[in-house]
Amino acid sequence: MTRSKAFRFGLLLLAAVPAAAQQFPTKPIRFIVAFPPGGSVDLHARYVGAKMAENLGQPVVIENRPGGNTHVGAEVVVHAAPDGYTLFHTLDSTITLNQALYAKIPFDPVKDFTPVARLASGNSIIVVNPAVPVRNIRELIDYAKANPGKLNFGATAATTQLTGEQLKTLGAVMVHVPYKGTAQMVPAVTSGEIHLVIDGHTNYVPFVKDGKLRALGLVSPGRDALLPDVPTVREQGYPELERLGWWALFGPANMSPVVVARLNNAAMWTLKQPDFLEKQAALGLTPRPGTPEELGAQVKADIARWTPIIKAAGIKLD
Repeated sequence: MTRSKAFRFGLLLLAAVPAAAQQFPTKPIRFIVAFPPGGSVDLHARYVGAKMAENLGQPVVIENRPGGNTHVGAEVVVHAAPDGYTLFHTLDSTITLNQALYAKIPFDPVKDFTPVARLASGNSIIVVNPAVPVRNIRELIDYAKANPGKLNFGATAATTQLTGEQLKTLGAVMVHVPYKGTAQMVPAVTSGEIHLVIDGHTNYVPFVKDGKLRALGLVSPGRDALLPDVPTVREQGYPELERLGWWALFGPANMSPVVVARLNNAAMWTLKQPDFLEKQAALGLTPRPGTPEELGAQVKADIARWTPIIKAAGIKLD
């Protein structure tokens, strides 16, 4: 194809794109967050949204829709118009784990969403109230075996609840107590209302450092600079508990590739801005940029990895 023909072909393709997509965005965009205000997911969404708004030239509004094990928020996005003005700022668990963990979910994680941008990865931690007489994962399992059902654990999403259920398969018989968000779970574990928590680590760092909580191990692959003395579960001999969660943006199915590209460009620009990266680091998150194609491949790979593990272990969350 000659250069002139290629140019004309490009003009024809552009002409085929709806004007609304070419001009996107012309009004505020909303991020649906499936958690209450105040937790790390909510804060990260607000940081991402504020910075992307600078690039897009339109406000980004955060809409918290907690409930239903994150399915309430997911459904809002699934049923929204695929015009790019409603996006799902979410942890990976809703998209990659819930299909295997729940008997029925109100969406198809692959068919009902358009991957937009991968944003970050984060560490999770297992912490206990100091009244619980354990100091590592081995002692936790032994204590729970000797006292079946005595311990309870808090978790806010399938990602972290899965770790608790995996501990059960190792003999640590514990009772799950669901929470809608980290903001509710922190005072519960520091007061002794619940015995231990499996959650994103950042909100617990100050309490671990001042002795109000005891860290048993990081669920993520490597140690964390905020708590360098806390070993990983792999270091303690439990590699099967290891998991690295990621955070991303999705939209409804059938979004225009032009709109997706515009949103991804804004997100990738955001991940390069020093002021944003400083705020993200304060949440204990690491930049993990990704194209829509890379995010889509990540979803399929994680589903393929975790579904047989969950089914083999007989883990169900409903």
